[in-house]
Amino acid sequence: MIYLFRECEKYADISKIATDDDSGDEYFAFDLVSNSGNKNLSSQTYRLAKSEQKEAKKLESSIEKILAKACNANVSICSLLKVLNKKLNK
Repeated sequence: MIYLFRECEKYADISKIATDDDSGDEYFAFDLVSNSGNKNLSSQTYRLAKSEQKEAKKLESSIEKILAKACNANVSICSLLKVLNKKLNK
């Protein structure tokens, strides 16, 4: 039950920010936990400004091309999560 309330709270927080903001920015929230000794992260929210979306799309396209060569989806997803975890811990 607590988990479900926490999930609702995350969606409500993102929804409130996005509703109050008509700039065209995108918002992302997530939890990432790793057993590899890195810092466990609590829920975090990130904003991608409209002015940065073109650059992000190009990077996303480049990453997708690399991931298309991976042997399976699990390897792709776990690799992305490892990179993300490293970026967040800097």
